[in-house]
Amino acid sequence: MDEQNVTVTRETRPEQAVDKARSEIDLVARILNDSREVMSFEPGLLCEALNVGLGLAGEKPLVPTKTPHTFNLPELSDTWQNTLDAFRPPRERDEAFWDWRKRPLRPVTFVPPEHMNDEVVQLHLQHPLSSGSVALPCAGWAAHDLAA
Repeated sequence: MDEQNVTVTRETRPEQAVDKARSEIDLVARILNDSREVMSFEPGLLCEALNVGLGLAGEKPLVPTKTPHTFNLPELSDTWQNTLDAFRPPRERDEAFWDWRKRPLRPVTFVPPEHMNDEVVQLHLQHPLSSGSVALPCAGWAAHDLAA
């Protein structure tokens, strides 16, 4: 065996790569379980908070679809257009920007999909739509002196 093949064999041991991947998956699973215990996160509560924020912004709530835990976004005012771009399907290479913006938005969910795909957008606490609309009620409360 020449020197290059020896190096490749030494540096690419499939068994070690599989073991490393398993330990990383176990670590991520532990972190996920720990964060669930600490946060007690309920997807339905985020959905409700988002709907309240949209309502305070003068917008309509999310529209349930026939698929469980999945919603369509309502028609939102022009101020939301940059945020809504994250819900559009990927833009084709030769597609004009304004044509792309006319395409329908993908539905949203608050629970992780079983398989990664681009058919649905998962909303989470850090998603711009979630953080923007949930910040609206907080900004309203902060603007009022509750002690008065």
